[in-house]
Amino acid sequence: MLKLDASVNHLVYSFKLLNNGVETIGDTTYVFGVKEIGAGAQYELYAAVKGAFGSNKPSKSTEVVKADGTIVNAGKTELIATITNDNTWTPNWPAGGRNKVELNPSSQRAKYMLNTRDLKLNFSVYGYVCDDASKKVTVTFQGNDYYTAQYIRPVTSESAATKGFIDGVDRGEEGSIRSIMDLVPMKDWRGRVFGQAKATKDGPTAVGDFELGNYWNYWLNAYNTVGGYYGITKIEFLPNESQCDLNGNKQAVPATIVLKQEAAGYTSALKKDQFTSPFGNVSYKNNGTALQSDINLFLKFKVTYKWGEFITDEITVPVKATTIAAPRK
Repeated sequence: MLKLDASVNHLVYSFKLLNNGVETIGDTTYVFGVKEIGAGAQYELYAAVKGAFGSNKPSKSTEVVKADGTIVNAGKTELIATITNDNTWTPNWPAGGRNKVELNPSSQRAKYMLNTRDLKLNFSVYGYVCDDASKKVTVTFQGNDYYTAQYIRPVTSESAATKGFIDGVDRGEEGSIRSIMDLVPMKDWRGRVFGQAKATKDGPTAVGDFELGNYWNYWLNAYNTVGGYYGITKIEFLPNESQCDLNGNKQAVPATIVLKQEAAGYTSALKKDQFTSPFGNVSYKNNGTALQSDINLFLKFKVTYKWGEFITDEITVPVKATTIAAPRK
């Protein structure tokens, strides 16, 4: 909580650039520049890739946004975020009033920065004594004239799948195919786990005929199709990133174990309890020696959503060993 004397009001927030605006986010070094609009009413933060203009430019903030507010090389410079300073109070906030900062949802560069989980922006704040423009004061934060805000990616994957595969079963049987919604359990920035899906008790009649748990709308929209609250439209399995712990050693998945992404739908018309998500499924088939003991797969997926795309961390998916029926006596 920021406590100020009642006589200091009309707070104005702006972007604070350090190191001449040069900062590395993810695997890319950017140069940031700030444009002021309307005497502090708005501030826009722009970014260009360092060296993108030739002859190692830009290398400092004024080579991105000039002192007069001109955007340099607009074709290679993108608006990343905007601060709007509105000190009026309205009861229907955030629709109106209050100071706010917003990332630019149209910027692919802003989306990339957000999804690296390395995006941090610095903000400076000043105000006026008794609303007198001649009595400007700077707000300090533990001795600094700025504070740093860490941006959190809105969604991420859990570290373990909710269901796994079973070795040695026929296609369409339990454990042969899994819904991507089961293999890639998701949670949002508050730790809310996306609702899990299951077929209705009367059995599926079409894709989307299912029941969902809490926060199901984070996955799907009102029509039970992709594009829910967080705008997830596609989840792609990355087979070349797959590993396993066969024989107790973490290694690439052997060629005899085939993992394949398949289209959305139900795994089998005869298996009414096997729901598969509108995002598709992943099938498992072992063309080699039957597993004598349980193993784990370590899989990755690429998620496309409202704020761009990201590759999940490794997700652990268990595989149960082949069950061999006892011989009849």
